[in-house]
Amino acid sequence: MHNDDKRHYLESILEAPFRKDVAVPLLRRVPGVEHVTDVHGRNESGADIIYFERDALHFPTCVGVQLKVGHIDLSTSRKGTTFAEVKNQLDLISRATFHLTAPAGKHKISKFIVMTTGRISERAREELAKLAHEYKLNINFLDGERVIELVDKLWPDFWSHIDKGTADYASSLRTRYTEVEDVVKLGARKSRPIDTLYVRMRLQEMLDERILDLNGEQVSVNPPKVVDEFELLNDPGLTLLIGESGSGKRLILRRLLFEQIERNSHLPNGGLLPFLLDAKVVAGDDADLEVHLRRELTENNGGQLLEGLDERLRDQGAVILVDRLTRVAEPERVRSVLRRMETLYGRYPKVRMIAALRDSETFEVTEFTAFKRWQVQAFEQTQVVSLVSKWYTALEHPEEGHLHAVVEQLVRNVIQGSLPRTPLVYTLNLVLLENNQQTTNLADVLDKYVDLYLGKWDDELNVPSVYDFTLKRSFLSELAFRMLEDGVDRLDRHEVITFFDSLFDRMGRDRGSEEIYSEIKRGGLLVEGNGLVRFVLYAFQEWFAGHHIYRRKDDAFVIERLDERFWGQAIIFYAGLKRACDDLLESVYTLKEVGDFPVQFYRSYLAGMIAVNADESSGDHKREAVRYALYGYLMLLRRLGFIFRRATGQVGELYAGMVVDFMLYYGVGSARLSLQYRELMFDNPTRPVVNAPEVGLTAFNATEVDLPRLFIASLMTRLGVPGYRDAMNVILRSSNPYILMLLYIRLNHMIDLNLQLTPDQDLRELRSLRREVHRKLSRNKEAARKLLAKNKRMAQSAYILPPLEEVMQNPARFLNASEADETVAETD
Repeated sequence: MHNDDKRHYLESILEAPFRKDVAVPLLRRVPGVEHVTDVHGRNESGADIIYFERDALHFPTCVGVQLKVGHIDLSTSRKGTTFAEVKNQLDLISRATFHLTAPAGKHKISKFIVMTTGRISERAREELAKLAHEYKLNINFLDGERVIELVDKLWPDFWSHIDKGTADYASSLRTRYTEVEDVVKLGARKSRPIDTLYVRMRLQEMLDERILDLNGEQVSVNPPKVVDEFELLNDPGLTLLIGESGSGKRLILRRLLFEQIERNSHLPNGGLLPFLLDAKVVAGDDADLEVHLRRELTENNGGQLLEGLDERLRDQGAVILVDRLTRVAEPERVRSVLRRMETLYGRYPKVRMIAALRDSETFEVTEFTAFKRWQVQAFEQTQVVSLVSKWYTALEHPEEGHLHAVVEQLVRNVIQGSLPRTPLVYTLNLVLLENNQQTTNLADVLDKYVDLYLGKWDDELNVPSVYDFTLKRSFLSELAFRMLEDGVDRLDRHEVITFFDSLFDRMGRDRGSEEIYSEIKRGGLLVEGNGLVRFVLYAFQEWFAGHHIYRRKDDAFVIERLDERFWGQAIIFYAGLKRACDDLLESVYTLKEVGDFPVQFYRSYLAGMIAVNADESSGDHKREAVRYALYGYLMLLRRLGFIFRRATGQVGELYAGMVVDFMLYYGVGSARLSLQYRELMFDNPTRPVVNAPEVGLTAFNATEVDLPRLFIASLMTRLGVPGYRDAMNVILRSSNPYILMLLYIRLNHMIDLNLQLTPDQDLRELRSLRREVHRKLSRNKEAARKLLAKNKRMAQSAYILPPLEEVMQNPARFLNASEADETVAETD
């Protein structure tokens, strides 16, 4: 293997495989070295590896090794390690004591080695040597060239196990995706690798036949399975990763990419090839996915892997991650991408394929039952602690007490504001907290953040700027609105400058497009790569588009686009900025019903989201918007119940109810709607919360009439809304096993998964409610067994659905054309 290839391999490797697969086994081959121990992660000791060597009198010397990837110099390095980071590790190691079993006892480091895959500048060596002298430590350096020399001398067959084609491809992917500009530009001073900022996420399985069981005479309903994101890499299959805006779907996909690369580095055959496809590119043509896989290999130094790709996909599989599916405007194009994923999986059953969608878009792809669905869980306090710790490490802020105070304040701000508990929201609030800014709704969070990074306080901070922050915000709003109208998320830099020229001309001002573009870019809201300009996060593009509509005070424009999903998030931000949206809410919940299910459901979803964000709207209008949203989710439940029942038997209706319960929390769950929940729950107990319209929809059956109150009780309980115990007691009076089973699953989820409770929730009370539900289910074992039946032919008596023939009277309301044709064929 040529030396250039060896350097290329080392410079592309991640820190974990460098430690496990190179450094530790290499040191064990060095003559005179003994007791090599991997101590990475032990109480932030500053050392990754410890070993012992004997001096001239045969006394043992304890040596600590700190591993770094990339280059080390005195400046901030995008592709390596800063001097400050190594300096901090040197300080830690000078004070650390290690408790070891071989040799047994407590040991202090007396010699320190900095070992890296890249270069170490002379100035960095000199400064680190001075510091080591102050700490009374001997220090030595092993840069990438020296590591290669040692490997060549002591372990020459190491290089023969490296698959050069796979290594080159992995290196290209690391170069392309490692740096997280998106997250870092939210406030960090420099771009950082994903591993230094990423917080492990939790996913909840939305559909799984293992969820339900019947054990002898006792009904046992287990809570949905919750795993970390890496679990998705373990089994072949098709997966949809579902989460709201800002939940971290894109970062999860990228982290999965690097996790698979790291796993591959341990395997002699190169492992499973990872791919990160751009859904917008895939949706732009009708080519098979294999064409796009080959294109990815060609564009990322993987040309050597093209030959034999089919065999590799068939015999080993691959990990195929599909990003930016939410940016595909046309629903049919989204379905086209998913159909091609199904086709590829049919040809190569060993592949793992994962695509990400927003909650609001999943109703458009319910017919894809072969996909497992995993919901990205809200951030819990432990994850917030990790986020804050990583953030301040990146910004070189120490002080544990300060970190604890920041965590407490962040959690308080998000709960009090009923904000989505997503990584984006916590990160933005973290930035604002550092600048003493308080927030109320999500649009307000982004509004204050934008002010901060467009330079509202530049004068106070003595930051030189030519253009006022209001002008920069106006330009960005115009730009985002135009991009959303054109259905694009990036523009050529020349187009942006030309567009800014037209805005200056319209204002009658001298052109300063290059200057204002530079100031905006400096603020971190626009990023540029390969001559293309985009907003640092897509959420910002949607926010600025919503801000443009807000500046125009244009309800009419919004109402014209209520049925266009691509405008949905911008409309929600508009409502959050306007706050008082009585007319808009009334326009939504009084829209005449249509026979197109996706359109009707989307209107209901939008009504709920506007009610959540437009927090100064009339209580009556918010109540009716929630009622309208519940109607849409009931329609979704009937559709899902129909599809899943055909796929999995009677139990499919229970799966459908669970999915809708999850989606309602993300769509209408807000403590700011507490009064509206209570009004719908208690004000008129004899009146159904939702009435079926007279036209088009088969009248609701008894179960469907009762379900809205169950969902409201579930929302109140999960949010800890005062009165949730009374709401649960209302549902407990039901004898319907379907409703009781959904209630039992909700309580299991809250209790057994140890979700973070609000001050108004009582764990003992929740357990007492669960026991009562269990007793009621146990009194009707036969109905419970029937509900859990997985034999499709025996699933004749529905707890939710009207009979098949009634659904087929108007299939367009619930099914797409292909589903309706298939159902008719089955009944014939």
